[in-house]
Parts: sequence; structure tokens; C-alpha cells
Amino acid sequence: MNLKEKMKKGPVYGVAIFTGAACAVEAVGNLGYDFVFLDLEHTPLDAGAGMEKLIMAALRTGVSPLVRTADDDEVVLRKLVEMGAEGVIVPHTRTAADVERIVRAVKFPPLGRRGADSNVRAAGFGGPGFSWEAYIAGQNAGTMVIPMDEDFEFTENIEAIMASPCVDAVNFGPLDYALSVGVPIRYKMDDPKVARVQTPRGARGAARHRRDGALRASDSRIRARAHRHGGEHAHHGQRHVPFPEIHREGDGGDGPGGEGQLSVRGR
Repeated sequence: MNLKEKMKKGPVYGVAIFTGAACAVEAVGNLGYDFVFLDLEHTPLDAGAGMEKLIMAALRTGVSPLVRTADDDEVVLRKLVEMGAEGVIVPHTRTAADVERIVRAVKFPPLGRRGADSNVRAAGFGGPGFSWEAYIAGQNAGTMVIPMDEDFEFTENIEAIMASPCVDAVNFGPLDYALSVGVPIRYKMDDPKVARVQTPRGARGAARHRRDGALRASDSRIRARAHRHGGEHAHHGQRHVPFPEIHREGDGGDGPGGEGQLSVRGR
């Protein structure tokens, strides 16, 4: 079951991984999380064999791999989904044109212009039962496009960005967003310039276009507010604690606690 299918059944939870150690990804999968957030933007990893190993570890343990890229390079995006990533998280997306470049790389026609080859993991290496029609349809339906809202330009262009039918969720980056509007950076998001775009983003953009608008939550008050507005998924990764401890901790909600990220789903 891919992540989009999991999300239809209810809230989903994941862990951010900033290391090339495949065992960390396997631990996340073995603990029963729904997705793992693999990072190329703020780590020395590249989109080569090292990332492929992490994606394989995720798939082996049944946790959906999402990869945050360093940019919107078309070849890198295509290779990531061919390796088996279920979605790409692209930083510093600012306009609808930026989104279209992402879609062009990871979706096959008629949605995008992704090139095709059956000798890739996503296609099962063209093994028994392979069907081009089923492969293309499955990839177009299941591959997630997740732009990052971490610049004031995204908020200014949110209507045009969320109008794209291929945008599945939005990842809010509070640190870079704070920098873009000239306020002190921190995860609490209590500065009015940052706080004002949290819930309104979900209510205005996600509700109108029935997408997920992501909201980073660093304490129970923010998580509770996000849940009141329809929070559907969370990702952990801002604290350094043992995996079993992350798994056990909770805040009375319906999933693991800890600092993370909550989405606001349009109803």
C-alpha cells in the first residue's frame, strides 16, 4: 500500500532521516511508521547509490520513502522515483511554474513529460507480468508531488500553486520562511508574521483545492490547533532520541508524539 492509499484510511506518521545509515530507515519501518522522510538538501548524501540503498531499506520494511531533494533538477527527480521513492519534497518552491517543472519530471504524459524505461525498480525491472499501461497509470496515480512552502512568494502564489491537480501535500518550512520575511528563526512559529500563514494556508488553499497543506508543529498547543483544523499526518525528526522512545511517546492523540509536522487537509 503506497502512502496516498494510507492517507485515505486516516492519519499517517513518519520520521525524518538525516543519515546514510540504512539501519535507521529499517528501524523506522520495523516500528510501524507509515513513511520516512529522506533528505538530500541538508546532508552530504547525493541521489546515487547511497540514496538508492535507503529507499530499498524503506521498501523492504514496508515504510513509504519520500525524498526531499536539493532542487528541482529534472534528471534527479526522475531517478529518485525510478529508484522507488513514492514522492518528492522540493524545497523553495515559489510559483506555479516551479510546480509544473516538478510535475514534468515525475509524471508521465499526459500529466508530465517523464521519460520511461522498464529497467528500473519502480517498474519491477520489467519482470513477469509487467505492463506499460499499468506501470504508467500506477506511477501517475501514486507518485506524490510535495512542494515546500518556505518563502513568502509561495504564500503570495498559493492559489495558483494549489490549483495544480498534481500537488498532493505542502511541506511548511518555518525556518526559511521566517528568514524570508525577516523575523528570528525558530520552530515555535509564534512570531505573528509566521503564525498568520499557518492555519490560513490550510483553510484558504487546501480546503478550496482539497489538498494537504503542511504545518510544522513543535509543541502540543500547535499540534492541537492543527488537529482542530483537520491534521492528517505528522513527521518526526526535530529531536534526537532513541527510536523506541519516539515510538512510545504520545500526547494523547492518535499517533506518536514529539516535534514534527502536521498537515491541514481540505474537507
